Amino acid sequence: MTTTQHNLGLALPVRESIGFRRSLELAQEAERLGYRSLWTAEVSGADALTVLSAYATVTARVQLGTAVIAIQTRTPVMTAMSFASLHALSGGRAIIGLGVGSPIIAERWHGVAYPPALTAMREAVTIMRQVLRGERTNFEGKHYRSKGFQLGMSLPKDKPVPIYLAALNPAMLRLAGEIADGVLFNYSPAEALGPMIAAVRKGAEAAGRDPNTIDCAMYVRCCVTEDVPTAVQAYKRELSSYGFVEPYVRMFTRYGFGNDMQGFRKLWQEGKRDEAVQCISDRMAHTLAAIGPKEKGQEYIQACRAAGLTHPILFPIGAPKNAPAELPRTMQELADA
Repeated sequence: MTTTQHNLGLALPVRESIGFRRSLELAQEAERLGYRSLWTAEVSGADALTVLSAYATVTARVQLGTAVIAIQTRTPVMTAMSFASLHALSGGRAIIGLGVGSPIIAERWHGVAYPPALTAMREAVTIMRQVLRGERTNFEGKHYRSKGFQLGMSLPKDKPVPIYLAALNPAMLRLAGEIADGVLFNYSPAEALGPMIAAVRKGAEAAGRDPNTIDCAMYVRCCVTEDVPTAVQAYKRELSSYGFVEPYVRMFTRYGFGNDMQGFRKLWQEGKRDEAVQCISDRMAHTLAAIGPKEKGQEYIQACRAAGLTHPILFPIGAPKNAPAELPRTMQELADA
């Protein structure tokens, strides 16, 4: 039986422990359960556009978004072309979720420049909007430029492709309010959302936009499990992967976890990598995720809604070895949260 959805999205990247074909089955199940949207990130696994295109072929209603792709890994024109294709394939269900990545992703992995985040994001979105409107591009920025390109396909006028920006700091939050259709928060407790949403609204109002039209979304990490220690340990490893990503370190420090981050960095640099992960405290893991019975997940999602989040995105977490059982269980148990 299909449940009633309340603007709840689902993060469904293709995990190695699940496999691509099982992920397609889970996408269909998520739609049956009433999820509003399906999302995938793009780091070093399956590329996001291939995953979402596959989901588009086995679903009919759910929105399909990236949270997120880094703006440096494709040109703005190529990004717009790819999402226009997904939008056409899916019948108008694509959502572009953009982030600024990190110097490691841009410079080391992809061998491209890592420009100043705010300016680069504004310029990339400007070009993408021109492409998606079917205009001939005409933009010369400090970091991105395009002249004379015109999309050779028509998109439905009544279903424009929305653009969401990942934002952690006040400046990017205000930019999202100014130029985006939605904003994507991450790794935040419910009590931190109010000031972030206020910054988005401030940016919208300064640009003469109605702040109520901006969708506020966030990955809400949960694991419905009886094996709490194993799930917590896996999540500590996930959190530790941000130990050298400065915007996240600053955000985690604001949340009271500066010692966790600094302890991790010190031991990691000393080569004590297993010990370093243990610097991520149980308190940090349980503050930034709901791990345990389904009631914990329901409470976390409901608290985020009460704080002003309009589009929670359930992100099932846990140990890879337990994912074949825990991921579907989390998805099913929290579908009506």
